[in-house]
Amino acid sequence: MVRGMKLGRAVPIGIAMALAGWTVWGALASRAERVRYEVLKKSGRYEIRRYPPRLLARASVTGAADRAIGEGFRILARYISGANRMRGPMEAGPSADPAREPPAERIAMTAPVSVEETPDETYTVAFTMPPDYTRETLPEPSDNRVRIAVEPARTMAALRFGWPRTPARIEAREAELLACLAQDGIETVGRPRYAGYNPPWTPPWLVRNEVMTEIR
Repeated sequence: MVRGMKLGRAVPIGIAMALAGWTVWGALASRAERVRYEVLKKSGRYEIRRYPPRLLARASVTGAADRAIGEGFRILARYISGANRMRGPMEAGPSADPAREPPAERIAMTAPVSVEETPDETYTVAFTMPPDYTRETLPEPSDNRVRIAVEPARTMAALRFGWPRTPARIEAREAELLACLAQDGIETVGRPRYAGYNPPWTPPWLVRNEVMTEIR
């Protein structure tokens, strides 16, 4: 009986320790550099933010939401993992081979990853490039589906929500954000976008998701 009681107490303690370890590991694994912005105003459920110009790598895929977004993410993940060519002259020297391909470069991940949908069911996934790159120094993509673009400074309204991230929930939060802005007399520009801050293995209680839209 005593042994059974000890075992009964040990199981919740073990679960608690496992969850604590997962939380710490998930927090450390999610420590990607984040896009910087200035909060101009907080209003109920949403924030008004000012974003500086950003250098983006984009990939657009047409099809069902989950498949298209997943493929766009994989295309960009391969790009920052080394499917690219460094810019600039090759190392000089007697052993240099002029026909040799320029070396690849790993690019640090920056959060969030954003997704925009167009009416024709095309989903554009975008990774923000680290701020120390310019368009002239960023490695060239090996995959021609990766497009590099500079997004100008923008004022955005953003609404934050947690787990789970499902298409239906994203759509509901977009509708909520637009309704809040309309109620407050704020004019929007274009379509809303989704922004995700965490890798898939992040514990649900640490997940940060947002929907945002440009405003005038």
